[in-house]
Amino acid sequence: MGEPVVVTGAHSVLGSMLCAHLAGQQEPVIGLITPWADSADLAIQTVRADLRKPLPSDVCDLIRRSGQVFHLAWARGAGTRTENIAMIDHLMSCVRAPAHFHLMSSVAAGPRAESEYGKSKWEATQRVRKAGGNVLVCGLVSGDHPKLPFNQLQAAVGRSWLSLELKQPVKVYPISTVQLFEAITGILRAPPPPGCYGLFQKNGPDLNQLLRQIEQGSPRRRWKLTLRQQWIEQVARVLKKLKLPPHSAWERALTLLQKDAALLDDLPQLNGVRPPSR
Repeated sequence: MGEPVVVTGAHSVLGSMLCAHLAGQQEPVIGLITPWADSADLAIQTVRADLRKPLPSDVCDLIRRSGQVFHLAWARGAGTRTENIAMIDHLMSCVRAPAHFHLMSSVAAGPRAESEYGKSKWEATQRVRKAGGNVLVCGLVSGDHPKLPFNQLQAAVGRSWLSLELKQPVKVYPISTVQLFEAITGILRAPPPPGCYGLFQKNGPDLNQLLRQIEQGSPRRRWKLTLRQQWIEQVARVLKKLKLPPHSAWERALTLLQKDAALLDDLPQLNGVRPPSR
């Protein structure tokens, strides 16, 4: 049995699924969870720690003695940028080598992102790369849980009476949990050199195609609404600035629509168990 794998945010939906997958692959796993999290469903070793604060010496020593660290923990909402950067700094001060640290980032991250989520992920990406760690840019995740991003989109579209169509196509970057976990297994078997890697399908559908596919699975009468992406973004910006509820809806609209396609298309991809050669 090899060195333990550390997963932060192990109590989250994706974190708990990753821990279960790794444990099923006979990988020793240590899950870092918040002090107030419910860990009843986690059949792995868990350690409670507030990553926003400097880590206790025993937790830091545990991380240093472990192998790869996958950072999935993330504080969402306005004003959480400082907390998220602090978590990264505290974890990277404990890893044995920067290359052992892997930030789970997002296709929403980019230099021109306007959502708080996209901006924070982009800043975190730059921070980790400068320190010599790895960034795993993750797409729209689907799988066997209703709270995964694609599944939430699917549920919202399925119960909507509107059929939204954008004037200009917006690229979507899907990935299943099976593909995601295969890529992470590949990192454990053959760690790639420090870099920024894509974990998504580059040849996926655009948003209009994806919405139509979802609607076909939930047939009902819908009223077609055709809009320009720029209109939706402008409305979301104004409503977000005015702090009108529901704030999360405007944030999610910007997160879903704003992607730096050129930046994402240029990323090398981790493909199953074989990392890209350099």
